[in-house]
Amino acid sequence: VFLSCNTSHAFLMLGELLHLIRPATYTLMNLRDGEESWMSWLASILLDLASHICTIKHANKNQTNLQPLKANEINRRKMQWLMYLMRSPAFDLILGPTLNKSMAVFKKVPVLGGIVIYAIQTLLNVQ
Repeated sequence: VFLSCNTSHAFLMLGELLHLIRPATYTLMNLRDGEESWMSWLASILLDLASHICTIKHANKNQTNLQPLKANEINRRKMQWLMYLMRSPAFDLILGPTLNKSMAVFKKVPVLGGIVIYAIQTLLNVQ
């Protein structure tokens, strides 16, 4: 399939393929190494970044603006990079302790503190 298309289209196809195999790679590595392993987290984010680079190369080689649907999808995928902070082990090391400290600070603030603590607890439960 890759041999029958031009280089730009091959980059797009490779980018999409990397995007499609990322969840399976993450899940299989989690099963093998456990959720606390940095390897599955790192492999997942590297696949996402490689997918993004391939897709952007496709857009740059065509030297045209992306269609609105493609541009929206690329932006949606970039926004999902924030979700890497919600996954273990990054969450356990970075975001979890920060949220717990924030709850301690906001306990002292009337009304607003209760709302913020509720939001943080909801975020912790979602994780």
